[in-house]
Amino acid sequence: MPINLDNYEMVKDRLPLFYEKYPKGHITCDILSETSAGVTMKAYLYENWDQQVHQAPLTTGIAHEKPGGFIDKYYENCETSAIGRALAN
Repeated sequence: MPINLDNYEMVKDRLPLFYEKYPKGHITCDILSETSAGVTMKAYLYENWDQQVHQAPLTTGIAHEKPGGFIDKYYENCETSAIGRALAN
């Protein structure tokens, strides 16, 4: 099934909406696995510092990226994808 990007909002455009809704929000990412086959990252979105201290994220998102692909910087792309998934959740 082809992906329709007509209504797609880029992560860079969704981030300000997160911080507008949660001005004290935090976003962190962890590498879950890192092999020659690629990298898997998990993003954590927190409404405030208290949630982060108690490790109770508002939402999370996971992404996997293989070397190569559309852009050379697959670690950065994976991080952005994980954040995008967390924002969508």
